[in-house]
Amino acid sequence: MSDITLSRVFDAPVNLVFQAWRDPAMMSRWFFPGDMLCTATCDFRVGGRYRLDMRGRDGQAFPHHGEYRDIVEARRISFTWNSDSVSDTLVTVSFEDLGAQTRLTLVHQGLATENAREKHNEGWQGCFENLAHFVTKQTADAPAP
Repeated sequence: MSDITLSRVFDAPVNLVFQAWRDPAMMSRWFFPGDMLCTATCDFRVGGRYRLDMRGRDGQAFPHHGEYRDIVEARRISFTWNSDSVSDTLVTVSFEDLGAQTRLTLVHQGLATENAREKHNEGWQGCFENLAHFVTKQTADAPAP
């Protein structure tokens, strides 16, 4: 088994970055790598389920789904990750409040092959890029205090 650990600082406050992981309308706008379309649904509670229907511009579908295992408001989310290529792997996302920024650390456990690890590492990196663009735009569009 092989794991992935990624960490990145986002130019947005922790509450916004956390909200982007819990709100299906927000998830649909960033939770995919590259230039895809996504429809997200979730029941954001421990034991609740989520589904991400990612679709490439060529129409190819990449469904993902799982169950929330642990949620600590603005601190941590842990959930199973299932797709056509992996079953019941575990993703834990930790949020560190840095004031106007947030350090997000993602650990994806249980990837059985090096190929699965490489593909998921690439996918998560793409999701992080989209999340960075999304939260930066949300912060820029927010009304001044």
